[in-house]
Amino acid sequence: MRFGILGPLQVIGDDGRELALGGRMPRTVLAILLLRANEVVSSDRLVEELWAGAPPASAAKGLHVHVSRLRRALAASHPAPGGERLVTAAGGYLLRIGPDELDVQRCQRLIGEGRSLLAAGRPDQALAALSGAVELWRGDVLADFQYDAFAQAEIARLGELRAAVLEERIAVEMLLGREAQVLGELERLVREYPYRERLRGQLMLALYRTGRQAEALAAYRAARSALVDELGIEPSVELRQLHEAILAQDRALLQADPGQPATHAGVGATTDERAPGRVHLPVQATPLIGRERELAELITLADSHRLITLTGTGGAGKTRLGMAFAASLANRYPDGVWWVPLAMVSEARLVPAAIATALGDIADLPMYLRGRALLLVLDNFEHVIDAARAVAELLSGAPGCGVIVTSRERLGVAAEQEYPVAPLSRDAAVELFTARARQVEPGYEPGAEIDAICERLDRLPLALELAATRVKLLSEQQLLTRLEQRLPLLAGGRRDLPRRHSTMRATIAWSYDLLTRPEQRLFTRLAVFVGSFELEA
Repeated sequence: MRFGILGPLQVIGDDGRELALGGRMPRTVLAILLLRANEVVSSDRLVEELWAGAPPASAAKGLHVHVSRLRRALAASHPAPGGERLVTAAGGYLLRIGPDELDVQRCQRLIGEGRSLLAAGRPDQALAALSGAVELWRGDVLADFQYDAFAQAEIARLGELRAAVLEERIAVEMLLGREAQVLGELERLVREYPYRERLRGQLMLALYRTGRQAEALAAYRAARSALVDELGIEPSVELRQLHEAILAQDRALLQADPGQPATHAGVGATTDERAPGRVHLPVQATPLIGRERELAELITLADSHRLITLTGTGGAGKTRLGMAFAASLANRYPDGVWWVPLAMVSEARLVPAAIATALGDIADLPMYLRGRALLLVLDNFEHVIDAARAVAELLSGAPGCGVIVTSRERLGVAAEQEYPVAPLSRDAAVELFTARARQVEPGYEPGAEIDAICERLDRLPLALELAATRVKLLSEQQLLTRLEQRLPLLAGGRRDLPRRHSTMRATIAWSYDLLTRPEQRLFTRLAVFVGSFELEA
């Protein structure tokens, strides 16, 4: 039997056919158990993950039903090595997986073999092993669970692994003089991973070695533009040195000894887990617009503060600005930048566990952080605000670490530096609206009503993005008129956005649900005021 998570969840029986696992719940149980293969996963944890922190009263019974269905489906194909495959043990369940039965196991074995063969001076065989590892990917990791909290850490880890093994495989191809064959793939990968400097360097060197010096220099300019304009950081020393060598037409760039690992920027192997630039942040499909001043101010604050909280109303762009801010600090943290999404964390006491999971299931989180220099990005902290003290304590015991928080309210701890995220400027709001409108209507040009539209939307990035999707059907005047009833119009956002950002109504509801009952009653009473009001009212 073969299990696959390097793509949609998949189980292949001994007859070569894919097993039918039933509905989403049994599949989710299997996915959780596969991420902890050959370990006991407690029933409490399974319930927590299956029902996203809000289990029904019948959750324990429901879990038993889903496990039973999964057990029958797996047993129908082939028993596990050494006995029953899915067993009940110690208040939970254990999934037995044999060597190489899980695609991740096979992938990691092939990567190890490839690295050993390369070190032994056998690049042809190394290439075969690394290529075999790459071929195991069938798509996005756990593609059918990409928005589930339990899968986020593994999706990030394996996404990084895929990018790294692609870089290593291409490096071996270039050692063997196959630059022309990998050029097309490199161009595609640079679009997929625009901030990975090793890929940028490989593309520059491949272009230079195939007699395209001008294009190699243009590739450097594109790399620098992406890093400076979108992240606010300069290229690494290694990438700049490669650029200078290409300008000087250094003959050493044309040499590649198939028996030795290459050492030029972008080509040499990078297996050190503490290597700079290990940025574990969600990849953004569009550039950050209109936050240059804020980004510069935040970078300055980071010189003297290790806990910075970006606060602001829902839809103000805290998360997106926080990502860019974190990426700009990557060179300061040799142990990496780590993304910790908290929207699905139901209780404040679970925040340390969420951090440990994001870092790779760390058993002793304070001890792990104490000897490291890493940056944590805690996104959507407002509903677990009682965890503020725990975060401050972790930070006080880890002098080399930093924390960026996005929240609709400040943490209120001594080490915190708050940074309020304001709406966009007038020009930036117009630029963002125009850019998003052109994604649905390529010929769109802003007209006379654009300023009024942006002001009506309070220059909030989320509202601007949602409204911009309507330009395909509505003129600016029609859009402005309909914005009198904003919430019904501001819906139908991108499918890859979190549910709380899919409509402005959902964004407001998220904030409303965080209020206490008395606060909700007050909020409802204040709704009679159309605009602002004085305290006496």
